[in-house]
Amino acid sequence: MKNNLFCIERENELILGISHPEDPHNMNWVESKNPLGTVICQEDLSVKREYSLCEDYFEYTVELTNNNSYDIVAQRGSIGIFVPFNDSYGPASLCMTQRCHAHLNMCGSSAYIMGIRMGGEAPHLGMVLTEGEFTSYSIKRENKSNDRGDFILHIPYHHFVPNSSYTLKMRFFWHNGEEDFYKNAAEISTFVKISSEHFTYFECERICINATLNNDKICSVNVFLDGKAIGYELSENNVAVVLEGMEIGAHKLCFDINGRKNYCEFYVSASFEEILMARCRFIVDKQQLNNETSPLDGAYLSYDNKEDCIVYNYSKRNHNSSRERICMAILIAMQLRIYKDKLSAEQYTRQLDSLHRYVSFFKREIYDVNSGTVSNDIGHENSRLRLYNYPWPVRFFLEMLSLEGKEEYLDDAVTIMREYYRLGGTKFYAFTIPLYQLCSSLKNAGRISEYEEFLAYFTDHAEVMIANGTNYPAHEVSYEQSIVAPAAEFMLQMYTLTNNDRYLKEAHNQVAIAKLFSGEQPDYHLYRCAIRHWDDFWFGKSELYGDTFPHYWSVLSANVFEDYFKVTSDIKWHRMAEDAFRGQLCQFDKDGHGSCALLYPFTVNGKAGNFLDDWANDQDWALVYYLDYLSKK
Repeated sequence: MKNNLFCIERENELILGISHPEDPHNMNWVESKNPLGTVICQEDLSVKREYSLCEDYFEYTVELTNNNSYDIVAQRGSIGIFVPFNDSYGPASLCMTQRCHAHLNMCGSSAYIMGIRMGGEAPHLGMVLTEGEFTSYSIKRENKSNDRGDFILHIPYHHFVPNSSYTLKMRFFWHNGEEDFYKNAAEISTFVKISSEHFTYFECERICINATLNNDKICSVNVFLDGKAIGYELSENNVAVVLEGMEIGAHKLCFDINGRKNYCEFYVSASFEEILMARCRFIVDKQQLNNETSPLDGAYLSYDNKEDCIVYNYSKRNHNSSRERICMAILIAMQLRIYKDKLSAEQYTRQLDSLHRYVSFFKREIYDVNSGTVSNDIGHENSRLRLYNYPWPVRFFLEMLSLEGKEEYLDDAVTIMREYYRLGGTKFYAFTIPLYQLCSSLKNAGRISEYEEFLAYFTDHAEVMIANGTNYPAHEVSYEQSIVAPAAEFMLQMYTLTNNDRYLKEAHNQVAIAKLFSGEQPDYHLYRCAIRHWDDFWFGKSELYGDTFPHYWSVLSANVFEDYFKVTSDIKWHRMAEDAFRGQLCQFDKDGHGSCALLYPFTVNGKAGNFLDDWANDQDWALVYYLDYLSKK
């Protein structure tokens, strides 16, 4: 089936592929082992499928009917339809043209998927629901980091009386990017766009959320907050809700406009300062091992919030005493420097003593002060070289230098960074490389020869990235946000360091690719949070693959957006950065607990989702980056 805009490959009424006849890359947007339109149903319902190819869109209809003499009460999640956009990772060169980021918003009557080709080249495929409701989604996937899996879109709870039906109509259309997607969606008479300045607010802030119906008249309105009817302001095509004094936590707002229900979720957070102070106290009080007979003495370790105990596993590197968990030490050092005046003398002394004990642990068990080797775990266990491990302690020692002014910490930073490059770091896209911070520290200390040495390392590294362009090398995942964002950040730091327009030119390209990982769905889990879908398996107690929204490494993108704002003065990037930073705060509570991942889908391979993992592991990077951002505003 084909016209000027669509090539539809089908088997009976199931859709095997959608492509654009003029796409030079001939990308199939719905490639899957589970064709689009496949229905998962725990109930005895009949399924009828229809499709029509219109002039500028493709419409697909699924009708579910109870032909029985008895009622069927379908619980949430019991009925789902596969709509498998082609979102998986392979080599970057393949991803740029043959794969897409799928930004899902299962918000009710105006549910949508905004597909964006990973390389940013239009045409892109979008889907908007025009009849029925989708209110959640599940994932069916292989247990591999590179495959996001297939999306199963769920209708809400529904009561089927005998001979009744439930109809879902999906409209697929091409668009040129995020702005054009919403422009096209707004032309659909039933589409409601929900918008707000943020979707994570602080408890002192006034909240205003709008629901806009651009292409039809508003005849009836009801608004419900957490299930209770509330007031609203109505203009010609907009419903506005203004809220103040909201309680800390997650809230759900429902707009019932012309009988069609659309939802958004927003989060009210304690102040950043309150979260930061509580988190640092918690780490010192509960996540540092205090046992002089143990090699782990002084280490900051993961924590099981449910069992209220420390977590450590020598055989699982992501649950050990080093690697990503050094973020706790970085956070405490930054807090002591930036918030010194807000800590009591007792608190300050206690936390500084804790940091000194961590430094002793790190130099005793992890870091060789002579060679610069940074190992994976206690006893200098280094059976596997991991270059990611190197820039993080460089950042830590530079923070200790800023805190205490001891030049030995600068020596440590230099030794480790030199070893990183000796081991081949020029070809590796590590994140949190503090190149500007290191060069500035060397300059300030009058160590000019070392400054020039590292500027040469960084220049060579930048040349490799520029030569690669968007042909990113595979790392622990074949292609991901935390390969692209570090490339963008490196270029921006090099531009700040050298004022060479060549780096800014490359930054434009890298930032454009990094942005595509983030959507603007009206849900605090998703709003400006980068797509990631393997982290809970590697770092969480649950060990489940699946979409993690939010995930703390979204701050890599946030940091890029803010630094890009500083060199372009385009305020939209600053706003995106603020929202990406705020989006991580739901992983922390005001008592100091943290969670390493929020598994977002309704289910993943049949296992229940939509929960915060029990473990605090490495999520404090979110606070490190946010604190750095706030301290420089």
